Amino acid sequence: MCIRDSLNSFRQFKDALDRRADLSVKTKNSKLIAAKRLLTEMHHRYRLLKVDLSAGVKLFRISAEHTKDGLTSEEVDQVKAVIDALPDQAKRLRLQAIFYLLAFQGLRQFEVSQLAIEDLRLADLVIMVRGKGKDAKERIDLHPATAKAILTYLTATGIKSGFLFPGATCQALTTRQLRKLFTCTQYGLFKKAGLQPGRSLHGFRHFFVTRFLEVTSGDVLTVQQFSRHKSLQALKMYDDR
Repeated sequence: MCIRDSLNSFRQFKDALDRRADLSVKTKNSKLIAAKRLLTEMHHRYRLLKVDLSAGVKLFRISAEHTKDGLTSEEVDQVKAVIDALPDQAKRLRLQAIFYLLAFQGLRQFEVSQLAIEDLRLADLVIMVRGKGKDAKERIDLHPATAKAILTYLTATGIKSGFLFPGATCQALTTRQLRKLFTCTQYGLFKKAGLQPGRSLHGFRHFFVTRFLEVTSGDVLTVQQFSRHKSLQALKMYDDR
């Protein structure tokens, strides 16, 4: 294999990673770090490259939502109370189903938005979800309260196929639209529940992991099976105890 001293090759590699929606920022940075080490060694130690092609190229920024504390039990209860009190039945049932998937199942936002009717096996308390970076769908065991909320929502709406939570154009509800329902500073559910500004929808996943660690006395291996984190290090970032 011919080695070419293209000054832009490492930047092009970073750009290619940036387009990979199936990879987390942490995974992208891990790949960048590995490549940077290789290029640095090839230049400084083995003299195979005239210049260090990785020089000056920074890592991806990690979103602040992964470093923030999650929602507390009290905050989750406050949000649930607001949803349960909504007078519009259709809106209430839809949001209750979404709430349980986020808080009781710890699903990621894109996993909720992409759920389809065909992914549901409510009689078996199971849904199938395509997780982060996965080709095949994974089995998720449902809490009975989650299954009940979804079934009640489907019975009321009569949705038989397609996306579980369709948007205005019958396409999937986007993650941006999903976040707006909860975090909009003017009329979002977090504001109505009296939560402090800046609380993130990702806080539900923090809450799920933290609560699960509490009830399992810190059994990280068991919790990892349900949170579906690739590593224990990643899981521990969600531990707000």
